[in-house]
This record gives sequence, structure tokens and C-alpha cells, in this order.
Amino acid sequence: MIAFARLIRSLAAAAVLLALIATGAARAQGWPAPEGYPVDDRAGVIPTAVATGLNARLADLHAGTGIEIAVVTLPSRAGLPPAPTLADFAREFFNARGIGTAARNDGILILLVIDERALQITLGRGYHSGYDVIAQDIVSRRMLPDLRAGDLAAALAAGVDQTITRIARRHAEGLAPEAPPPATGRGLWPALALAGIATLAFLRRRRKRRGRQDDDPARPAGDRDADRPDARSRDDREPGSRRQDDRRNPARGDDDGDDGGGGGGGRSSGGGAGGRW
Repeated sequence: MIAFARLIRSLAAAAVLLALIATGAARAQGWPAPEGYPVDDRAGVIPTAVATGLNARLADLHAGTGIEIAVVTLPSRAGLPPAPTLADFAREFFNARGIGTAARNDGILILLVIDERALQITLGRGYHSGYDVIAQDIVSRRMLPDLRAGDLAAALAAGVDQTITRIARRHAEGLAPEAPPPATGRGLWPALALAGIATLAFLRRRRKRRGRQDDDPARPAGDRDADRPDARSRDDREPGSRRQDDRRNPARGDDDGDDGGGGGGGRSSGGGAGGRW
């Protein structure tokens, strides 16, 4: 009877495991595997020399910060899982690829769909919502003008450089999103208000987190001090984020060792920005 009970438990565990595997496979069904990484030029529109340079820049970023940026071009969305908007499609594409890691959720996707003349920058859940404003500025002022002029190589070079400098590296340093460039006319005050709200939310979240750590009587003073930004290592710093704090999924652990093609379990809630040329 004991042996029989053990057999039943083993079969039940195996059934649960198979169900989980089937669920994961169904979730990824219909999404293409990467043909290149971090640049996956499925539309065949990026010159080889440009792709080589982008790969080098993105590899350097990953080596220095652990942040992954994937650049993907698609000829169209035909044959891929449908979505009501490009932003929804990019989010699901991001999650199916698992760009970044589940422990950090700081991956970034730069997606171009050629037949729609559409561009989307999608940010992982770990990014403060203020970075959405910066992503929109990169799309609108740094990429779309070159795309409309027919210079895709220049658009990608500028977009990747700006995304690395203004989003990825600032996030890695634990910095608040920068203030967006000043608008003119009627757009000035809304832009300033949005920048101020984003910065205040970032600082308030950080103060609350420090307060909780300092007030915890179960933690030795040395441990509380170790959590202050000036006492933590660069790779451990995490800016305050509604998406990160409320929805972060650490189930896979701090695995920065993704060896190509994404698949580190990173997730996006749809943050970022897009446009059409």
C-alpha cells in the first residue's frame, strides 16, 4: 500500500508538471524564435554593417549593466497572434520572448513593423512610469524624422543610442527619469507638469522605501544602512516604480546570464511609447 501511495503521488506530480509545460508552450505558440540577437532583422532592412554596430553597442550595455535591449524588425504582423493595437502587440511579443530577466524586469524592446510604418519602444515592468515620457521623446524627435526621410539606419542608430543613454543607463544608476525637453506654446505647461509629477513620484517612492527599512526593528542597523543607495552596488540599485514594486516577479532569481535570444523571463506591462512614419 505504501508503494502504491508513492506511485500515485509521483503520477500526480508528473501531471502537474506536464500541465505547466503545456501552458507555457500554448502561451508562446505563434511567436517566432529569434533569428538574431540582440538585433533580429526579420524584415531584412538593416544593413549588415549597421546591425554589427548595434549588436556591439547592445552587448556592451548588457555587459556593463545587465540590461538587455532587443531590436526587432518585422515585415508585417501577418501570421502572428493578433492584438488590437501595436502597443499591445509589442507587449505580448516582449513577454513571449522574455526580454531581460524576471528578477529585474528591465529589458527593452525596440520594434519596427515595416508595412505599417510603425515603431514601438516597450519597457519592462521595472521602469518608472516617468520613462514613458522619455521614450515618447526618443520616438518623436529622434527616430520618426529619420524614418520619414527614408533613413532607417540613422533612425535606429539614434534610437538605440538615446535609449541606452537616457533610459537604460539612468535606470541602472538608480536615477529618476530626466526632465523632457522644454515644449513651446500651449504644450509647455503640460510637459513641465508631467515631468514634475514623475520626479516627485520617484522621490516619494524612494523615501517611503527607506523609511520602511529604517523603521524595521527586526533588522540590525548595519543591514538598514547597507540598503541605502550610497552603500549598494551599482547592479543592485532599483529606482522606485509602480510597475516594479507592485508587479515584479522574482521567481526565476537574479539571472543575468541569458546567453542569447532573450528568454530570461522579463515581463512588460506595456510601458513605453510609439508612433508611425
